[in-house]
Amino acid sequence: MAKDNAETRMERARIQLLLEQPFFGTLILYLTPVLRKPEEMQIPTMSTDGTHLYYCEEFVMGLSPECLKAVLIHEVGHIALSHISRRNARHPMKWNWAADFAVNDLIANTTDNQGKKVFQLPPGVLLNSAWHDLSAEEIYGKLPDPPEGGGGGGGQGQGGQGKQPGKGNIPGPTLDDHGEWDNWEKDSSSQAKEQEWKDRVARATTEARTRGKMPGGWQTCIDDFLEPKLDWRTIITDVLVSNAKNDYRLYPPNKKHIWRGFYLPSMRGEEINAMIGIDVSGSISDEEIHEALSEVKGACDQFSDYTLYVRSFDTQIHDRWELHPFEPIPKVVTGRGGTDFQEICDEASKTPGISTLVIFSDLEAPFPDEVKSVPVIWLSITEKKAPWGLTIHYPRKESR
Repeated sequence: MAKDNAETRMERARIQLLLEQPFFGTLILYLTPVLRKPEEMQIPTMSTDGTHLYYCEEFVMGLSPECLKAVLIHEVGHIALSHISRRNARHPMKWNWAADFAVNDLIANTTDNQGKKVFQLPPGVLLNSAWHDLSAEEIYGKLPDPPEGGGGGGGQGQGGQGKQPGKGNIPGPTLDDHGEWDNWEKDSSSQAKEQEWKDRVARATTEARTRGKMPGGWQTCIDDFLEPKLDWRTIITDVLVSNAKNDYRLYPPNKKHIWRGFYLPSMRGEEINAMIGIDVSGSISDEEIHEALSEVKGACDQFSDYTLYVRSFDTQIHDRWELHPFEPIPKVVTGRGGTDFQEICDEASKTPGISTLVIFSDLEAPFPDEVKSVPVIWLSITEKKAPWGLTIHYPRKESR
């Protein structure tokens, strides 16, 4: 039986997040865990500099498995919400309080599809129900000023965290050690690191959302900090990969992480099975249809094996093709009527093995009920947005 220590607990929690909460699990794998002694940290708990995840043995061993996962989400949540770069010239300690109140509120109020709360924060963290849904900036304006000489660390330990701040009432230490945020900001490559994390967050958001596993309450907050958006081609590729059929196994482990001493799941049997519905109504040109189909097939061509089910439709499906690597793109010519999405959605629901449905259209038609059995991407050539699924705006030729 493996020894139960902080390292194994961290490994186990990271794997569970990867499987249960892919948005957070994907992001947490970008941080390399590093064990530190209590005297090496301003607060002997946990912290991150955007590259490493520093933790103290006693702190990790004192947490339940569920609380440990919540603390990991807390750490990566600060990065996902750009709390480091948003601090600007604000008082470090006061901003740390505000950021903790904001991220803890999101964690505490994340629910599943049945409305049940998902995460369990450790007792005594900075949390105030009166500040529900407020940004860190808004909370910062409501907090008292720290005492003179107060720095960014917030003192040792976690005492006083349960206090509700008011006039002259100091909240106390934060859950994690934010001293590493200063190192991030002083790093000469901090801007490049921030953009790299925005790209990571955008990819993780796209993956989780198309799989129906984006945690409630996080999507709107994160969208505000994801400029510039990823190119639509990148999103299509990421979605195809993230929704591929994967078999997660611990043996053999993922070789990418073995050198760090962590045996994380590896993917076996990756299989791309996608359906693309091409709207061949009169409002879309032959050139646009052929180009969009070429782009989606090009994304699939990055893989050694795939099946792309192509359907042309207007008010009904007209043509059906099944494409594999090295096979030519069909010439779509039939159709040119109105548009109805019902039949293409029904067909995707009934086709075994489909992992993603991509619909290329101007979205000028009524929408059917949401497809529950497969993630749907609407590749829209207009500014319209579908009421469900993931809408990606595809620039028309004249605007490129």
